[in-house]
Amino acid sequence: MEKLNIKLKLGISIDHWKIYNNFIFMLYSAVEENNNIIKKYEETIKQNIDQWFINKIKLKTWNYLNQKNKITFKKRRILKENIVNDEFSQFKYIKKGSN
Repeated sequence: MEKLNIKLKLGISIDHWKIYNNFIFMLYSAVEENNNIIKKYEETIKQNIDQWFINKIKLKTWNYLNQKNKITFKKRRILKENIVNDEFSQFKYIKKGSN
């Protein structure tokens, strides 16, 4: 106990102070390195989110155009069916009239 009391009164030795300073410097370096890694990943994440939004807009546009195309295709198919039915009716009418 007395040795500890004497050490406290005398303060930290130079060797201990150097070790402490080296430890603090290593901690500071590790924190800075991790901060740089985090910044790099934040930039990558931001770019990926921006790309995701762009792709989402493209997908919405494609879905909209695809839906319009399906409606147009359905209308054309119905129109073709109506034309075929009309031609068939006319053909039956003409055939009946010639008998």
